[in-house]
Amino acid sequence: MRQISILGFDWSHVVAVGNRHPVDEVVLATAERDDPRVLNAIEEVSRYAARIGASLRVVKAPTVDVWKCVEVLAPEFFGRPVVLDLGGGVRSLGLCAFIAASLAIELGGAEVEAVYTQAEDVGRVIPVDLRPLRFAATLRGLRPRARREALRGRLPEGQYGRRLARELERFGLVKDGELAQPAAALARMLELV
Repeated sequence: MRQISILGFDWSHVVAVGNRHPVDEVVLATAERDDPRVLNAIEEVSRYAARIGASLRVVKAPTVDVWKCVEVLAPEFFGRPVVLDLGGGVRSLGLCAFIAASLAIELGGAEVEAVYTQAEDVGRVIPVDLRPLRFAATLRGLRPRARREALRGRLPEGQYGRRLARELERFGLVKDGELAQPAAALARMLELV
């Protein structure tokens, strides 16, 4: 599994995320300009990667041109399952990585297994639930009547409804034939647009 981490001065989030998944490749996304503190963080992550037997690559991306940054990072989301760590680094780089991940999932079917960020107020890495993004993509592909029913928090009856329920269960969006909380919240949001 590939771990993509946004890296600034602090590297502890890289280790925290890497310890949660069977990572054999670490990609560090950093700002284009070199800073001695970032170089030190890369060195520390290099030691960690060697210890777990993972390869390490550094990708430098522009932080002031969002779409160029997305273009640089997008290829990293394809070819194998990915874990995305947004826990550090320049905020604009984290935003670019999240946009790239979202587009890779939506347009290219990328396997982004998990996304993490840093909750600075409590000092720990927390997961970001991607199920609503997957649900939105599924909703767009539904027949109009099925979409209306799903937006009301109900799945259509019959074979089509059962097939849809199986697909949504695969993403953890349906439990016991009912929409799970993230999917229900998204359905309510989509009713407003």
